[in-house]
Amino acid sequence: MESEIHLKVLYGNCMESEIHLKVLYGNGCMESEIHLKVLYGNGCMESEIHLKVLYGNGCMESEIHLKALYGNGCMESEIHLKVLYGNGCMESEIHLKVLYGNGCMESEIRLKVLYGNGCMESEIHLKALYGNGCMESEIHLKVLYGNGCMESEIHHKVSMAMVVWSQKFTYGNGCMESEESG
Repeated sequence: MESEIHLKVLYGNCMESEIHLKVLYGNGCMESEIHLKVLYGNGCMESEIHLKVLYGNGCMESEIHLKALYGNGCMESEIHLKVLYGNGCMESEIHLKVLYGNGCMESEIRLKVLYGNGCMESEIHLKALYGNGCMESEIHLKVLYGNGCMESEIHHKVSMAMVVWSQKFTYGNGCMESEESG
């Protein structure tokens, strides 16, 4: 069974709205997709929401994508979530990217989680750029759980002040390693 709903609306030259829904049922597999795209003004703002869900062979994928553009390409905000279920493995990813002004500030948050074979990986990444590339601040955290091993890493870098600080921890097989630098 396939069901599809498609709606597209155009107002003048300035706004486009689109909603797309597709559903497939068969062989224990279902796909549902919702797509919304909105354009306002002279291409200055674009908002997109995308949701895709797949069910089949014990595997489910869910994806939500939101992208918004404001002004003359000066601000971009993106949220991305992806979840995979299959063979005892789950991956979840959240991605947020924001650009302000003439590419002068970029903030990115990224979280990735993997579950499978007793192993979990979690990653958080934050990067911020201010001014004309003069200051960069980065925080990176990575955690691995598997076979009794855990690794945690935090990294902070500021280019304007020329200050670098990092910290790394490794745990595994009864062994712990700690490293700090500044």
